[in-house]
Amino acid sequence: MRIKDINIQVGDFFSFKTADETYRVIFCIETQVKKSPFYYLFAATTINTTYRPTKQDVKECGFYGIVNRKKFYLKTNKNAESIMWKDDFPELNPFIVGAFHLIINRKDLLKFEGDFEFIENLPIRENLHMTGNSGMNASSQESLNKLFLSDIDNYMGIQGQKSIVLTCILKNKEELQDTKNLWSKLKSIWK
Repeated sequence: MRIKDINIQVGDFFSFKTADETYRVIFCIETQVKKSPFYYLFAATTINTTYRPTKQDVKECGFYGIVNRKKFYLKTNKNAESIMWKDDFPELNPFIVGAFHLIINRKDLLKFEGDFEFIENLPIRENLHMTGNSGMNASSQESLNKLFLSDIDNYMGIQGQKSIVLTCILKNKEELQDTKNLWSKLKSIWK
């Protein structure tokens, strides 16, 4: 499915080919489509394959971001914060994970939308762009090629970013159930 065939949502993963014919993957972490300027924020993954990435590849990949120990004004569930990184770095508490974001304006995205292929949508945590500390404009295929074909690990290291396992930003079953319960309550009010 091409990117133009769907409404981009937070958690949508897309693959695309770079100039060296390898596949890379980015995923949406924020959308601004209610008022102009319309844009999307994506995060870069560590996927670099010669074949079209699968859903399993996505679930096992990492993404570029940072672990912050700062407390923000964000309304985060204390349980969600304790789940992030608890297995990998238990000494980091409290902590919040943020993503290095790639900003792509909607009008620029329309120019090269046919290059992206939808893989899947995963339930990721909100506000990854607010808890990250860096980003860049990636509103062209050339800028994506420049980022992914350079030594991306070195570049991200200079920016203070590390490869973080994707599973730490996936919502757990309890969080998904809480969201469903909230929507059920809201729907019952509107009936």
